[in-house]
Formats: sequence, structure tokens, C-alpha cells
Amino acid sequence: MHKRWIHSARTLTLAAVVGAIAAAAPQATDAAYEDGKVRFGVPPWPGVTVKTEVASRILQSMGWETQQKQLSYPIIIDSITKKRLDVYLAGWYPQERELIEPLHEKGELQKLVANLPEVITGLAVPAYVAEKGIKSVADLTEQGEMFDRTIYGIEPGTGSNEGVKKAIKQDWKGLGNWDLIESGTSSMLAQVASAYDQNKPVVWIGWEPHWMNSVHDMHYLEDDAGSTVAQMTGQVFTVTPPDIADHDENVARFLKQFVLTPAIQSKWILEHSKKDRPKEAVAKEWLSNNLDVVAKWLDGVKTRDNKPAIAAVRDDYGA
Repeated sequence: MHKRWIHSARTLTLAAVVGAIAAAAPQATDAAYEDGKVRFGVPPWPGVTVKTEVASRILQSMGWETQQKQLSYPIIIDSITKKRLDVYLAGWYPQERELIEPLHEKGELQKLVANLPEVITGLAVPAYVAEKGIKSVADLTEQGEMFDRTIYGIEPGTGSNEGVKKAIKQDWKGLGNWDLIESGTSSMLAQVASAYDQNKPVVWIGWEPHWMNSVHDMHYLEDDAGSTVAQMTGQVFTVTPPDIADHDENVARFLKQFVLTPAIQSKWILEHSKKDRPKEAVAKEWLSNNLDVVAKWLDGVKTRDNKPAIAAVRDDYGA
């Protein structure tokens, strides 16, 4: 039996959350950029893991030292505002809007660019379940016993999980007596795969880009406007301190032009997460085979010694 992290099991006080962030955040003697270095905050999600590795390798070819620090996204955002980190490539909207947008409006950080201009996330079921008439959240709750009134989620504290917990708390469409299992992405996908193997009903938090959309025949549940659980379209932002261009205008220009298609990121996730290849190998191979795409990202960008950045990347990854 799975150990459940029930949404109502524990409530952290604001003081505890603040204390946890302060304790876990990268420490620095002052809030400032580090000369010659670009520091990335990386949550434990396969898409941003490879995306950060690709960006890091490009910056290294440009003459920069890079650091990748794996942290939860609230800690990453707090560290960006304090200039203890420089770049976060996984600002999912609308899930992380409540955390990021107020800080953006106050000028404590900036959404530099939507590096994925269109994404989708929400509760999903297998196509064989949808074919039985379960195509919306309302349909789901009417057949709750079929699913043991259980939704499988990802890592605790993520925006997607929080949206589901909010819907449970508000009894949205009858979700009030449902449970969310916050087991992590790998555990969630293992549970989903097991259900498919046995042709059993299952509902989980899905998103695109991700390899799950090509491996599984799946259906995103429909819902009304204002839903925090289903069929939500959005964007993924690159988040930096507001004055990243003062750190280096070429770093800022590259990051602003570092915009992906869902197909590119889905490919990275498939290779790293599904095929279990190291992020370094995936990034290196992709860069070597896609220098035409990299050239667009580096249009007008110079290395630290003021040479064309694409030439430096070609030297490192060309045939």
C-alpha cells in the first residue's frame, strides 16, 4: 500500500516556511553577482534538468563558469530576489503565478522571456477511461470510487500540486473527499504505467511537454474557466534578477533568445527521464546535432573575450 501524503495531514506556519527557505537557500556574504559565474537554480524535474544543462554548456563555451544548484522552486525564487542565484528556467504559469508575479511587479525579479511560449497541464486519465465517458472533472468526481478518490501528483510544494490541494479544500466539483498523493514525478509515472499495464482507471497530474504524451494514449480532463486542476494552458518563463543585463549583456541576450519548442524539450525529457541517459550525454549529443538552432539563440551574442559565441560553441560541439 502506498504511503499517502494527504493534503490535510500537516499545515506549515508561515514562520516555518520562511525559516525553511532561509535555512536551505544558498548563502552568500552579500547579495551580488559573482564575477565570471552564472548560477542556476534547478528543481528536480527532468525537463528543466536537461534544459539547464544545455544552457550551462553554451555559457561555458562563451567563457563562463556555471553552477547548477538543485533546490525546491520556492527557495530558488527567494534566492533569485537576493541575487544568490542568477537564472531559473522553469517558471511555470499559471501554477507559479502567485509566487512569482508579485515579486515581478515589485521589481525584485523579472520574467525575462517565455522560454516555452505554450504549455498545457492538468488532470489526465487514460484514453480507455475517457472512452467510458470520463472526460471532465465533473465526470471524474461522479465516478470517484472507480479511482479510489485518489489523484497522483508530483513533488510536494509544486504549483500543480498546490492547485489540486486548493480544489480539494474548496470542494471544487466534488473533489472535497479526494486525496492527493505527492509522491514525486518518477513515482507518479510508475503508478500510471502500472495502471496502463493492467488497464485500470487512474488520474494524475499531466503536462506537456513531456514524454508521457507520446508513450501513453491519454486525455486531459475538461473543466470550467478558473479551474486550478484541469486543461490549463500557460507558459514557462526564464526568471532572473531584474538587472541581469548589468551582470553581462551577452548573458542576458542569450537567455532572452533561449526559446524552445515543446518538441525539443519533450525529446530531452524522453532521453533523460524515460531512457535514463545522463543529462550531460543528452545535452552534448543534442548540441552537436542542432547547431542551427543554437545559432538562432546566439544571434548577436559575444563570448567573454568579445568573439562570436556561435563560433565558440561550434569549436566545442562541431564535427
